[in-house]
Amino acid sequence: MCFALHCLTPEIAPATIPSQFASNAGRVEIEAVPGVLGETPVRQTKALVIAVGTLLLAAVPVLAHHSVTAEFDPKKSFTVTGTLKRLDWTNPHIYVWVEVKEPDGNVVTYGIEAVPPGMLHRAGVTRDAFKVGETVTVIAAPAKDGTKNIGLGRRITFADGHSIRLNDRSDDDNN
Repeated sequence: MCFALHCLTPEIAPATIPSQFASNAGRVEIEAVPGVLGETPVRQTKALVIAVGTLLLAAVPVLAHHSVTAEFDPKKSFTVTGTLKRLDWTNPHIYVWVEVKEPDGNVVTYGIEAVPPGMLHRAGVTRDAFKVGETVTVIAAPAKDGTKNIGLGRRITFADGHSIRLNDRSDDDNN
C-alpha cells in the first residue's frame, strides 16, 4: 500500500511540498497510527464485529416485551366504578385513569393498562370514545405484587351502558 502523499493526492506535485516534510525525492512518509492505518485486517474485522455486537445487544431491551402474567394475575379480577380522570392514548399501551371514592371518603386513582392504541383503532375504537369526566366501571386483573390501584383492564363500561374490551385475551369468564 502506498502512503506517499502523491499516492493519496495525485494533483499535488512533489515540488510543492515543503522541504521539512519531504523525503525520498518528494515523498512524504506517513506514520501508521495504532488503531487506524497500522491495524491488520483481522484486528479491524474484530473491532467491527465487537462494535456491531454491542449495538445489537443495546437494542435487545427495545425489542423485549413484558409478560402479562409476570405483572398481573389473570385468574383474579376486581371492579371499580368512578370518574374517568385521564386517558393516555400512547404506545405501547393505553392507560385509563379512574378516580374512585372509597367508602372511607378518600379518593383513590386507579391506573388501568390496556392494549396498544392501534389494536383499539383497528377494532373501530378511537380516543374520542373515552369521555373524561364520565362515570365508568372497569373490570381489571390485579397486579401480582399487591399494588392495589393498578390493573390490567379487561372491560370498561360507560354510563350509557356500552362497553369496550380493553385486552386481547379470549378469557370471556373474566371480561
